[in-house]
Amino acid sequence: MKKISLCILLLGALLVSAASGQYRFYDGSDWNSIDTLPYSSEIKTTIKTLILRAAEDASFFSNSPILAKDQKFTPEYVDSVNDFYSKADNKKIPVYFALKIASMDKANVLKKQIQLYRLAVLKKINAL
Repeated sequence: MKKISLCILLLGALLVSAASGQYRFYDGSDWNSIDTLPYSSEIKTTIKTLILRAAEDASFFSNSPILAKDQKFTPEYVDSVNDFYSKADNKKIPVYFALKIASMDKANVLKKQIQLYRLAVLKKINAL
């Protein structure tokens, strides 16, 4: 029953977004709003994990995998994305790119390169 309620809640959020007439990416504001749901922290973490896994799965079909070849998805990515979205400057960045940035950080990409990538994403989002 909880899973059905959760699915209805997420579908409702997507419909409201679609009805607004302007496409909105699932970003840090949406991600952080999960923490306000009246569920246990375990269920909230499961929701976030499913969102990240869906982004990862979609990236394989787009021929542009988010995670590096030697990386496997782990629950640590939820913590990394939580940390990323705890900074107000990152809230407009879509989840796909937040996971990509977490993957880059885990792969020890230079902080300067990660920052340049983050700024490029923000520039693109602001141009839409």
